[in-house]
Formats: sequence, C-alpha cells, structure tokens
Amino acid sequence: MNKLKNHWFLTIIALLVICATLYLCFQKGGLQEQNRIQQEIEILTRKNDSLQQILNQQEEIIQKLSSDSFYMEFIARTKFGMAKKGEIGYQFIQLKSEK
Repeated sequence: MNKLKNHWFLTIIALLVICATLYLCFQKGGLQEQNRIQQEIEILTRKNDSLQQILNQQEEIIQKLSSDSFYMEFIARTKFGMAKKGEIGYQFIQLKSEK
C-alpha cells in the first residue's frame, strides 16, 4: 500500500513539473515570447546601426557643404548641372547606332 502511495505521489509531482515547465515555456512572456522579443531587438539594433551610419554620412556632407566651397561647386555642377555666370554648357548626346 505504501508503494502505491509513493507511486501516485511521484506521478503527481512529475505531472506538476511537466505542467509548470509547459506553462513557463508557452505562457505570455514565457521563453518563446522572450526569444521572439530578443530576435526583434537584434533586428532593430541592426536597423538602428544602419540608420546611424546614414546619418553620420549626411552630417559629413552637410559639414563639407558648409565649409568647403570647392565641394559645393562640385555638387552644383555634377548633381544639378549648374554653371558659373558666363560659362557655356555643352551637352553630349550619344546617337544610337544603326543595325
């Protein structure tokens, strides 16, 4: 009779441990949720690093434009096609070859 009580007691304890483990793993805020949040944090950290790099590049361009007149002229000429007063601009057109 004593062995039967011990058997039931151990079975109940084992079931409680299994239920507690499943509860901890699958409850809201459990291990799965924590893993998902950790992956999301890693993705957002990489995006943040990428955006910070772009911001640093933009700040460097702003600094160059505000302090380097040669760079400002280069951008005006290449990006916007501007010319100094009195300069004549030429545009080269590539003709399509006949086949």
